[in-house]
Amino acid sequence: MHDSTLFDPYYSTLEWANMALTEMYYLSKERPPHEIELINSHTFMFYRVSLQYMYVSEYCKLLNQYYPKRPTNNAASFFKLMIDVSASKGVSFSALAIELDTELLDLADSDYANKLRLNRDKRFAHLDSNSPINSLSVPGLTVEEIAMGFDHLRIMYGILNKCASLFDIEFECEIPHRDGRTDNFIQNQAKYQKHYMDNYLQIQRNRYRNEGQ
Repeated sequence: MHDSTLFDPYYSTLEWANMALTEMYYLSKERPPHEIELINSHTFMFYRVSLQYMYVSEYCKLLNQYYPKRPTNNAASFFKLMIDVSASKGVSFSALAIELDTELLDLADSDYANKLRLNRDKRFAHLDSNSPINSLSVPGLTVEEIAMGFDHLRIMYGILNKCASLFDIEFECEIPHRDGRTDNFIQNQAKYQKHYMDNYLQIQRNRYRNEGQ
């Protein structure tokens, strides 16, 4: 395997998790009332739940346990990354591997990771009899949980780049994600809707006047 492709599953999964969490951040951050009104519409409510499905799935992929006897399973697990880098670099990776394994275990055993894993297992990937049937009723992540998610992703990007540096590779890491198109859309669309509603009566008068000519 070429050095750069070794890291593709981990970087790609991290990027998807980062993008999904950033979109949730845009839907949760403080905004003026006319922007909140737009975000509370059905389309964005559905989008918010879909983002949570995606984020939880991608996050959990990164911290799934990896078992060498099943080499095709959990290909984006950071525990697999440790094994792959160790196989390539041998003893020169040993000291760093201990440090990174500790960081990974702390993440995987955290209350935050356990909550996301539980949501994946009981609500998103499966449905237990005591779980809500309506997916829109699943509570979204709080502002604090989104911030915690960003902290976890920063740690994982750091682990990835520490491993990649052994191969003279570095990956970009911008958290929240650099793509701000959704944030811009919310601001511009909400501004347009507010302007339209503020001037609705005048628009109607002008329309009737034009139709009567």
